[in-house]
Amino acid sequence: MTSPRIGIADESDIARFAAERTRDETSRQSYLAASMRATTRLCAYDENGALGVLIVRDSSPHMEIIDLFVHPSARNSGVGRALAGDLLSDATHWIGTCGLDASSQAFLAKFDARETALVHVLAGEIPKDDRLLAEIGIDGEFEARHISPSHRDAMGDLDRFAGGRQDGWLYDMRDEQGAGITLWRGNECAGYAYFDSTGQIGPLRVSSPSYTAPMLAYCMHTLRSMLGVTWARVNVPAANTRALRVALRYGMRLDRSFARASNRTLGELATYVGFLPFAF
Repeated sequence: MTSPRIGIADESDIARFAAERTRDETSRQSYLAASMRATTRLCAYDENGALGVLIVRDSSPHMEIIDLFVHPSARNSGVGRALAGDLLSDATHWIGTCGLDASSQAFLAKFDARETALVHVLAGEIPKDDRLLAEIGIDGEFEARHISPSHRDAMGDLDRFAGGRQDGWLYDMRDEQGAGITLWRGNECAGYAYFDSTGQIGPLRVSSPSYTAPMLAYCMHTLRSMLGVTWARVNVPAANTRALRVALRYGMRLDRSFARASNRTLGELATYVGFLPFAF
């Protein structure tokens, strides 16, 4: 195969990959929104059209790979390296989603992928309110507040403490798409979470694993009681055993899995639930 031509991806390229890479309308729209916030959007082409795409956001101190995809028919032919080789090789700290297949793992290993974490996608019917309220715990222990701009510093502190995201692009996107809550114990912000009318929960972060169950319960209670949503979906890192146990206890079932990879660190995932693979 001759070397592919690398060019700036236009809106039609991004729209085509969004349709191919997502399963539902919310995911498609989120893919497009994340792509619009990217700092690099590249496509690899041959005479027949687009072979692959690279979408990256420079989120100092790390570079976040929103999507790196090569059509199966063009894999193992240098397309991925042509798209991302220089960028990944020069990056001090990159982080992104990858597939579980051997070719994805082997490709990232070439660029010093030192840490990989499994993420499980679970979905299921939201339990009845009495069960959720029992999970939330003692009356008055927590106060749930709708996310507002005044909460951003507290949310950012939670992320920074856990070695996670340090800019607000995902907050901004989720503010536009749905609703969110912060959970407080007195003056302490115990966590935050976003959710939307499709039942997608995330991103979600708590300051302690012990707050995972009440936070998920608050999200599901709000989805059912205020938005009339009866079905929820979460993307839970395998390291977050509390969230996995809670989701399975609620009757959620495994839909699929993917991985996150980095050449440095992925941060603390035991207190986190992501949004979507390309906007985790």
